[in-house]
Amino acid sequence: MRLVLDSNRLFAALIRDSVARKIILNPNIEFIAPDFILHEVKNHKIELVKKSKLTENEFDILFESIFESITIVPSEEIKPYYKRAKEIMENIDPDDAVFLALSLCVPNDGIWTADIHFEQQSLVRVWKTDELMEVLDLGK
Repeated sequence: MRLVLDSNRLFAALIRDSVARKIILNPNIEFIAPDFILHEVKNHKIELVKKSKLTENEFDILFESIFESITIVPSEEIKPYYKRAKEIMENIDPDDAVFLALSLCVPNDGIWTADIHFEQQSLVRVWKTDELMEVLDLGK
């Protein structure tokens, strides 16, 4: 299974040793994300470190470990699909158009997100955490 990773699921995995982290580190799923996600982590790093209750060094080690499981797609590859994604997400959440554009750009099985607004589009399947837990047989 190959899924586009939304920032909110990545942030959840960075903040707590949670189901989100177990899913991201599960070898049965390949995650892809736009390079934009790296900028989001950088912009929110202080807040993420604080919420995680890790030292900055521990956080950096965790970050590196998690990103070994994520394929980063450069914005140049996504750009040809961005206009269409922006149009679809215009009245939903334009800031998340980059994730939809990535899902149009690269073969995948959908987007993993906790944002319910993604369900307002019908182009790409939206995966919720509970669904992935069931597919991966992680239990609750």
